[in-house]
Amino acid sequence: MLGEVIRYPSTGAALVKASVVTIEPGAETLFHRHPAPMFAYILEGEVTVDYGASGQRVYRKGDALMEAMHVPHRGMNLGTATVSILTVHMGAEGTANVTLEK
Repeated sequence: MLGEVIRYPSTGAALVKASVVTIEPGAETLFHRHPAPMFAYILEGEVTVDYGASGQRVYRKGDALMEAMHVPHRGMNLGTATVSILTVHMGAEGTANVTLEK
């Protein structure tokens, strides 16, 4: 995403975690970054991702992407249906999957 090179952390043994992120209608995440590569697949709904100066992109059910790592961004549910996103973090022991912007 956004032309970044995928770089895997070398802080420890490989650690892959999967989860489902849910964003209710009208809700949004905080601005954050991903210190390790993260694959996302939109299971339900439509999410708008705000990449700040790099613009916004809309992802819909069935879309798949490698999320930006070093560009702060937030997910917003501007629709009326719940958004569900399968996330797969390809990190390492000692590396956070998400860091919040201050």
